[in-house]
Amino acid sequence: MKLRFLGVLGLMSLLLACSGPSFKGLTVSGTLSGAENMTVTVDRFTANGQYVPLADTLIASDGTFAMPVSDSKPGDLLQLRIGNNTRIYLSNTGEELIDVTGELGKLRMFEYQVGASSPNNDAMKNVLNQLVTRQIQDEGINQYLEGTSDPVGAAFICMNTKQEPSLQHIAAYDKAIGQLQTQYPEAELINSLIQVKGQLVQQQQLAAQSPIQVGAPAPDITLENPNGKSYSLSDLKGQVVLLDFWASWCGPCRRENPNVVKVYEEYKDQGFTVFSVSLDGLDSRTKARYNGDEARIEAELERSRQKWIAAIEKDGLPWEYHVSDLKKWESVAGRQYGVRSIPYTILIDRDGNIAAMKLRGAQMIETELKKII
Repeated sequence: MKLRFLGVLGLMSLLLACSGPSFKGLTVSGTLSGAENMTVTVDRFTANGQYVPLADTLIASDGTFAMPVSDSKPGDLLQLRIGNNTRIYLSNTGEELIDVTGELGKLRMFEYQVGASSPNNDAMKNVLNQLVTRQIQDEGINQYLEGTSDPVGAAFICMNTKQEPSLQHIAAYDKAIGQLQTQYPEAELINSLIQVKGQLVQQQQLAAQSPIQVGAPAPDITLENPNGKSYSLSDLKGQVVLLDFWASWCGPCRRENPNVVKVYEEYKDQGFTVFSVSLDGLDSRTKARYNGDEARIEAELERSRQKWIAAIEKDGLPWEYHVSDLKKWESVAGRQYGVRSIPYTILIDRDGNIAAMKLRGAQMIETELKKII
């Protein structure tokens, strides 16, 4: 799954502070092998979506560090920045100590240990690791959001996983906002959650007006394969079809292809197939760079076509239906289906109606497929 909020891709680990009459302030410490003599900085996420530095220190020659973070309060989302590029993130829910132990090269995969004084951060770290290693699905994410006592961690996970304009995702934001407002009414994350929720609501309202809806007939597509042979989606009526928008240049698409192949091989003898629409090619903006040089445009189109063919072969996509108009984001089929990012899949039942949308991973595809196969 895709992780994009707050510059991720991004994902984060989080820092903590305390409140109440016995509060002594937050200390962040740890041992980071491979980061000796580097600077480690604690930044706080602000209401305008930026980070401001709160404290920094030099990691000792044995990898240890410790620093007080007096300007953080419970409800803060904190970024632990090591050098220029490595970041992990922590939630401040009132602990007086957060201790992180790990190896610099593994931090980006959220492979590190959090001390017993900060169980909330340890729990969130486990979810982050499972997300980047693709070992967790919606059910596991929802279990974390329902069960955690850390509203900061819940807000962060929500923003990085609930990115579709669905009623379920919008409801997740409502809950996250309510939890933060109850426990930490001054948390600067609240503003970001409200903004993202508003964007999803707007997108959901636009999507509700689209003809591309579960239960609606799937609009027909007629395009040519790399050799010029024409295929129509409507020709496959009577089969269950996964309509898959992808491109050879799309890294997430290429990583998703083995999942599609796995499901295809398992269910192809039960009336299941795949209709792949490639967004390879050139759009008008790219063509404009060649100043009307038709020979150059044709050469670039042919180069893109060959990359498409090579990707089909390299990824071992065995189904027959590979089509494209080689117009990239101006693809007629892509626009018809409202495709704004790829990979983008639509499951179509035997009657030609849309059964499910935006399926990722073999498990999710198979779950929906079993309902209609």
